[in-house]
Formats: sequence, structure tokens, C-alpha cells
Amino acid sequence: MSCSLLENVFENSLHYASPAHGGWGVLKIAQLIPESYFIFVSPSACGRHGALGARMEGRKNRVSYLFLTEQSIVSGDYEQMLLDALEELFSFLNRRGRRPKVMGVFVSCIDDLLGTDHEALREELEEKYPGVRFIDCHMNPTSTDTGG
Repeated sequence: MSCSLLENVFENSLHYASPAHGGWGVLKIAQLIPESYFIFVSPSACGRHGALGARMEGRKNRVSYLFLTEQSIVSGDYEQMLLDALEELFSFLNRRGRRPKVMGVFVSCIDDLLGTDHEALREELEEKYPGVRFIDCHMNPTSTDTGG
């Protein structure tokens, strides 16, 4: 399952929510899913608006960030970094009794270039973390299709 669930809901009305539009960005919309947690995977410049918005709106306890460096992108360590980060994140959440029922993996437009096999990744994660549903979420404001 991907965040296309959310895309279908807003198919004809929401194409890109700028951080300047009252804080209703893609992450805030995704966090409407009950008992969900999100990891936002991107270069730091891409994640800063979401991170600041989550902090300002009191939603930071449901999102973590994995900021990619130029080296991790070029070397191909991206997917292993994500797996390692999720292992650390689940360990942290489990210790606090906050294991989510839904874990969203939010990627930015850099993923269009990296070509992650999200279906294979999701299958691996759901096997490793039984009882947690993983969803793919994608933010790419540069390629929105407004139909106009």
C-alpha cells in the first residue's frame, strides 16, 4: 500500500501543499492515519520545513528524519541506512511502548533518481516487523501534475 490512498482522496484538489499554506503539508495530512508513525528520508534541506512544522505544531513525536548526505546518495548506502535507521527507531519506540500499527516511509524527489524498489523493501520490512503495516509515501513538488 502506498500513500496513493491519500492521493486518491485528494486527487482533484491537492497537488502540492507549500509550507507557506498554513502547515497542511503532505506529512501533516499523512499523520491523520491513526496509530501511525513516519520516517522522512531526504537530504536535510528537503526535510527542514516538515521538521520545523512538526515541532511548531506539536507533532514531532510521530515523525523521525533520516537525512541523507551526498556520500550516502553517491555510494548507494541509502537503502541500508534506511534499514538501520528503522531498526534503531523500532527499538526506541518499543522501549517506550509506542510501537505503531502503521509506519510510513516518506521519501523526497531524490528517490526518483535512486530508484528504490519500494515493494521489495516493504515486503522485507513487514516480514521483519510483524503486525506493522508499512506504507510508501512520496513527496516531489517539482513533478506535480495540476492537469492545467
